[in-house]
This record gives sequence, structure tokens and C-alpha cells, in this order.
Amino acid sequence: MDSMRECSSIGLLNVISVFKNTMTIIQILVPIILLIFAAIGLFKLMMNPDDKKLKKDIINKFIAALIVFFVPTIINTLLNILGTNTNLSTCWTLSDNYSITNKATYKRINETRKPSTILTDPSDYEKGEPKSSACGEKIARLAVEVAGTATPEHFIKSPDGRNYCAFNKSNDPRLSRYNQIHDSRVSCNHAYASCTQAAATVIDAAADPEINWMGPAAQWYYLEHSSKWEEITLGPGQKWSDVLQPGDVGETMWDSSSGHSWIYVGNELVREKFPNSTGNLYQAGYSSCKNPHIDDGGSFVNSSNTSYHYFRFIGDCSEAETANVKDGYGGPKAYNC
Repeated sequence: MDSMRECSSIGLLNVISVFKNTMTIIQILVPIILLIFAAIGLFKLMMNPDDKKLKKDIINKFIAALIVFFVPTIINTLLNILGTNTNLSTCWTLSDNYSITNKATYKRINETRKPSTILTDPSDYEKGEPKSSACGEKIARLAVEVAGTATPEHFIKSPDGRNYCAFNKSNDPRLSRYNQIHDSRVSCNHAYASCTQAAATVIDAAADPEINWMGPAAQWYYLEHSSKWEEITLGPGQKWSDVLQPGDVGETMWDSSSGHSWIYVGNELVREKFPNSTGNLYQAGYSSCKNPHIDDGGSFVNSSNTSYHYFRFIGDCSEAETANVKDGYGGPKAYNC
């Protein structure tokens, strides 16, 4: 995961990916055009064999065609040889495994990756709320612990009456535990109400200190390719509430630059702290200025919308207890501060 940490900016990956795709088109198209013009020149030369200027022009077109064709190959080879020795070469290599469209799509790095969990037989599920693994429960319990409010309570306001916005640290005592853990896991660029950082605060401290902090697309990319996480897939006729377990992490992208991250926690754990709540989802809101909270989940839970992607932790969550904090995706190395 070190190479991903070096290039955890999806924007940079996107720019490099577009540049490489453009370079590939130029590598093929321009030599063809040059060779066509060279062929036309050869035809003219047959009509006028003594035209030295025409001979030189034909030779120059052949040389230019060779240069345009081989230079991108040379650049690719050099940067791939450098591997992860420089940020540029790391991003250059990772961009081969990344593509983004208007709805953000991702290519698998390793096709032998463990397949998604598909449960189609109703007998596979216990009656009542699904039980999670010990690590999943650890994630869910911490999410409930740090949540400041839960439906039907109102969101926490800052002292001047505004909503608790992304970069404003609230001094409300209900968020003291969240602020404490958040500050211990990230060194700078504290986006306290960011959905991604709210989720990462919990995941980092409870299970996976390598989790990506830098936006839904980057976090989704990490979950999709990490051997510590397994994607959950709906079976025929199922909705998410049929398969989710406490601690499952949700991701979605609404377009190429905006999306959402959240954690399913289940109502049973929520009621231990918020007895009157019907909520089952932990999330925050960067653009809507919503503090980390518990709510009912809506379509994130009660639908079969396949634009939502859920991931389940299958790694060793004990490494979060011994990991050196403030050195991962949220540390100075990633944010350059």
C-alpha cells in the first residue's frame, strides 16, 4: 500500500491517465498521418526524381514518425523501471490500473483478488439483525461511540449558530471523543465534517490504519483493491438491509468528483447509546455541514441500488492498536504539510 500512499490524489491519477491515453492516440495517429504524407511525397518523387528538397522532406517525415511512435514507449519504460522511487513514477504506474468516467469506474489491479460475497439463500441469514465479525463490531461500536447525535436529534451547531462545517472544530462535548480520535490519527488538513474523514477516523482507529482519507473516490479505490476488504454483492431480489452487517463500509460516487462514504452500524448498537433512535448508519456531511451522526440510512440501507458499494473488513484489526498513528494517508506525507 506504500505506492498508493504516494499517489492518493485521485485528481492527479486522473490527469496522468488522461495524458497517457492522449499520448497513446498521438503515438498511433500521428505516425499514420506522417507516413501517408511520406507516401504522397514518394509518389511525387517518382514524377520528379531530381527534387532534392522533396527527398529530404520524405526522410524527415519517416524520422518524425519513428520518434513520435517510440518516444512514449521510452517514457513508459523509464518510469516503470523507476517504480516507486519517485512520486511521479508511482502515479504513472498506478494510473494503468485506474480509469474514471462521469460515474467513476475502477479497474482491478489483481484479477485473482478474492471474489465478492454473494449470499442468495435466505437460510444463510439468521433471524433478526445480522451479526458481524469481531472486527466489524469493533468498527461499528467505535462509530456509535464517536457520533455526536442520532435521529431524531438535531445536528450540532457551532458557537456562532452555523452548522458544524467541514473545517470548523466544534467544542461541543458530544463531539469530544470524535475530535480526540480524529486528531490522533491525522496530522493536518482536519476536515472534521467530511464524510470520508469521519469514516476514516473510525476505520483507522478500529481496524485498518492504511485506510485512505482523501475523498470518497480515493477511499473506494483503496477498499476495492486492499486484501483486507471484501466487496459485498446483492443476490437476486435482495436489498442492502438483507446482507449488511455492523461495520460494513459504504461508498458511492455521484459524478467524477463528488460522492459519499458511510458506515453501517445497525440499530441494536445504536440504541445502547441513543435509546430512542431508529438510526442504523454513521455518516457526516462535508457540503451539508453535518457533524458525525447516526441516522436512518434511507436508500443506503433500504434499497437494492447497485450504485452503492459496500465493503466488509476481513483482515486483522489488531494492527490498528499497534500502528504508528499520524503516518498514513492522513499524515504530513500525504497532505504535504
